[in-house]
Amino acid sequence: MPLSAPRQRDRPTRSGAAAETAAQTVTPAVMLWLITAGAIAVTALAGISAPLPLRLNLPLMAHTSGLLAGYGVTVMVALMSRAPALERGVGADRLARWHAKGGRTIICLILIHGVAATAAWAMARGTSAWAATVDVLTVPGLIAATVGTLIFLAVGAISAQSVRRRLSYEAPGTSFTC
Repeated sequence: MPLSAPRQRDRPTRSGAAAETAAQTVTPAVMLWLITAGAIAVTALAGISAPLPLRLNLPLMAHTSGLLAGYGVTVMVALMSRAPALERGVGADRLARWHAKGGRTIICLILIHGVAATAAWAMARGTSAWAATVDVLTVPGLIAATVGTLIFLAVGAISAQSVRRRLSYEAPGTSFTC
């Protein structure tokens, strides 16, 4: 029996839906660039809306950290949206890791926002931190915002604990730091 060349299978060409699918992926580098560009734009927006002369002070820190936290929440929703272009290009496992790291960053930004805003209020009114906290909570909508923040922090703490239980003690990057 003579030996013959191995049979080549017909390879599908990248046309139509396959080419369209390949074109609709987002690489990790592009995604990180987009996230960074958005954060820079949000920070610039905070600087543009600040009164002149621009000073690096508590009100600006509170405003910038609040805007960045809001932007970050939007990014976290996009990362976990299961968008096919993101999952194909970046990968679900990497998106989940970015989501976890971003979540820790957002929690820190929320805490910075609350503390800086309350401290700025105390300085502007010339009152103690406790009196400023009570004053801030009388502003319309801030009790609801505080409750929302507490719920957000509780979800973050519960998520961190449930993930930590599943990880081994030796797993790298399991610390929760701001």
